[in-house]
Amino acid sequence: VTGSFNAQLSRTVRLRISDTFNTAPDYSTINVLKGFTITPEGFQYVFEPQLYSRSNISNTGNVGVDVALTSRSSLNFAASGSIRHYDEEYSGSYFSDQIRVEGSVAFTRRQTRRVAWNIRYSVRQNDYDEYASTRTHTGTLGISAELAPTVNLTLSAGPAYVEEDDYVGYDINENIAKRFEKNILTASYSHRTSDSTGL
Repeated sequence: VTGSFNAQLSRTVRLRISDTFNTAPDYSTINVLKGFTITPEGFQYVFEPQLYSRSNISNTGNVGVDVALTSRSSLNFAASGSIRHYDEEYSGSYFSDQIRVEGSVAFTRRQTRRVAWNIRYSVRQNDYDEYASTRTHTGTLGISAELAPTVNLTLSAGPAYVEEDDYVGYDINENIAKRFEKNILTASYSHRTSDSTGL
């Protein structure tokens, strides 16, 4: 079940709210891998270990505020939370209840009609019932470009710092899309340091 709400609060401020609820009963053995990329709806767990007979409940909520500074630049504030709960009978297994929260602020500037760039800072935390928690800070620089009338590229990359391990890694998200008359072909790659896969 998915619901969303969008409202133009003023001439320069837009509000976005969405929520997705998902329950997988123990007779479901279909979705093994999904959500390889970051979707417009936000974070998704990559791994759905449903070959084990067990039930799980997931819920993800997102809130975003877009503020237009000028005709070419804007600020975005976003927050999200995701929770996953497994049947109690699976305590002590590889499956652990999880809570994930993330907050971010981003500045976007449209340089030309075909090119826009952005800078973004985010912090995310993963809490587990049976494992150690992690908090990760990330700063990325991104670009969105129309390479041709039917080809679009979105790329963002930057360093990531994990507090608990005093570890420096990187985040990167890339997507290129080619539009045909009735079809779209996409290729994407995503890497997030110290983020949950769902297992």
